Amino acid sequence: MRTSHVSLPAFLALACALCALLARAQLTPENKADNPYVPQAGDLAAQGWSVLNAADEETQDTDLSGYTFTADGTESYLDFSAEDNPLGGLETVYLALGIVGEDGKPITMARKGTSPFRTDNVYAKVRFERSANAPSMDDLRTMYPTYQQTGGTAVAPKLGLYVNDDGYFCVSRVRFGQTGTLDDLVFEFCTTEVRYDDVSPGEGAVVVRLEFQTFAATEQAPSVRGFRIWVRDAADDAEEICLTAGLGYRWTQDDANLGYTFDFSSLGADEDCDWFYAIDSAQMEFDIANMNGPALEALNQLAFSATGGGFYSAWLAINGSALTQETLDNYDFGEFNAFLQGNPMDNLVTDWASRYGVDLMQYGTSKTRRFMAADGADRTHGFNAFLLDMDPKAQVEQRLQVTGIVPAADGSVTLTVRGPEGCVLKNALNSAGILHVTRAETLDGLPTAAPTVVPVDKLAFDGGSATMVLPPAGDGAPLPFIKVTLQPNEPPAAE
Repeated sequence: MRTSHVSLPAFLALACALCALLARAQLTPENKADNPYVPQAGDLAAQGWSVLNAADEETQDTDLSGYTFTADGTESYLDFSAEDNPLGGLETVYLALGIVGEDGKPITMARKGTSPFRTDNVYAKVRFERSANAPSMDDLRTMYPTYQQTGGTAVAPKLGLYVNDDGYFCVSRVRFGQTGTLDDLVFEFCTTEVRYDDVSPGEGAVVVRLEFQTFAATEQAPSVRGFRIWVRDAADDAEEICLTAGLGYRWTQDDANLGYTFDFSSLGADEDCDWFYAIDSAQMEFDIANMNGPALEALNQLAFSATGGGFYSAWLAINGSALTQETLDNYDFGEFNAFLQGNPMDNLVTDWASRYGVDLMQYGTSKTRRFMAADGADRTHGFNAFLLDMDPKAQVEQRLQVTGIVPAADGSVTLTVRGPEGCVLKNALNSAGILHVTRAETLDGLPTAAPTVVPVDKLAFDGGSATMVLPPAGDGAPLPFIKVTLQPNEPPAAE
């Protein structure tokens, strides 16, 4: 079977070329979850798509306009598996969608502003095809945009993902051996415990999130960068699964250098060891002279096997921020504080910020002045977006809407509620929020009536809605007035 996988390469040579190209058919920061890039017929023949790992000039210059789109319900996807595709027989070749910022250049992941951490996410809605063979690690290590440049010095923060013949997701990993030298690095694909069919029954469309986290003590200091890979069913109410959990390393505080780095003794120690080094980032640790540092900072392309799987859409959430213990010691984050305890780099708040590209420092106030958040940001609005698990930049009213009330003969009531556009209640109620339902005989009685907590296991989810059955009142009196609110759940206890 043909290999189908996703990789994320960034090349200096192509980055320079992209500066002069139009932004048509390219993934940009304007492509967010509510405005994804969706490939259209003719896009592959336009600027923005390119052939990677070509063996000759003829392959490099292939006319890509003949690639097939296949219908899937109400949408379609770019079908790399179609037999009549122009590059259908070349299993080592990739097709890459360019990623550019507002200036038409690759997006830098270098630290900016006051936060020493930043997070960048690339999302792709795709379908995989099982493969009996892993992609070539040598191809990934040396992949370049044109055939003339193969075999040269690698300059890209590349990573790979595919599904093996047994149906398990496999991720590219760099392991550090005992000697601490370049020769001791192990480049490999490792098999996760996650099956494609368990994520998407029938092995259909899934959303992959490539999450990068970068630390730099100052804007001039060298960066330490790791990545995690998440996947979920493309259905709106699906929960993300971390593919790299238990297979990588843990971030740790580096007291000697007043910063953060990887704990290389932690490989696979527990589920929290989920951070990987990108292929070329690891090589640069030992071979700085032959690497291009600025290129390793760039999000440049999202690449797909030219012979298998399918691509529906892609979007970005860039330049979010994580927090350090030093930040928490010196800044007040209001309602967020209770959820920021424990590991400041890995908690519900920083996970939310990572997925939506949120700069958490906008909600921080120096403890020497508590009058407002640092840049005047509405902290309450941001915290409500956190509880609703949605983008705080969404221009919608942050409220729950009751969409169905069905009374039964025994006095019970079936109640259905929906969150605002961009909120998926199943995700929200499995993280920081919990539903409170208040009922009263009269409208005037609602403000003083005691609310009832509805546990998440008592809810049925359908898309963006949640349905529950409210029991009859103890005294049998009708309670026709109902208020539903989302409140903070009890934060996890600090370790």
